[in-house]
Amino acid sequence: MDAFRDLIDKTSWPHWRKDEFVRAVEALAEAQLVTEAAIALPGDAGFRERFAAAFIVFAKC
Repeated sequence: MDAFRDLIDKTSWPHWRKDEFVRAVEALAEAQLVTEAAIALPGDAGFRERFAAAFIVFAKC
């Protein structure tokens, strides 16, 4: 993630925009971990897919 932040710091974006972008990427990374954990749970595959899709949409907002 540090290398990613270094690349963002080199852009000409205003500082607040850089912070927003980094937070969005961090949220998506967390969503990926939660999604993978939910998919690995035993049980209803349809529920896991619906949960994963909803969580990803939420994270993107």
